[in-house]
Amino acid sequence: MTEHVQKKNPGLATLLSLLWCGLGQIYNGKIVKGLILMSIYLVCVIYFVRCILGVISGTEEEVAAKGMIAVILGIIVLMLWVYGMINAHETAEKINKTE
Repeated sequence: MTEHVQKKNPGLATLLSLLWCGLGQIYNGKIVKGLILMSIYLVCVIYFVRCILGVISGTEEEVAAKGMIAVILGIIVLMLWVYGMINAHETAEKINKTE
């Protein structure tokens, strides 16, 4: 018996991941992967914001350390976001080709 796989719209998958990292994976049926991406993304965003707010006050060393951590977290957030969009698009295309 062949299992019918519902076609996915790669553009919609990309758009959903553009709105929030991991949504495109969930749309594609990769629930666990989407939830993991969402969780990592959310934690990084929260700590990024906390570091940015922490730069406002503190000693010079604390401000420098929090600033560096904020830069690193910002890069990680950006990489996760871009990866999520690319992966969601490619996964939707692979799902459509397997039918």
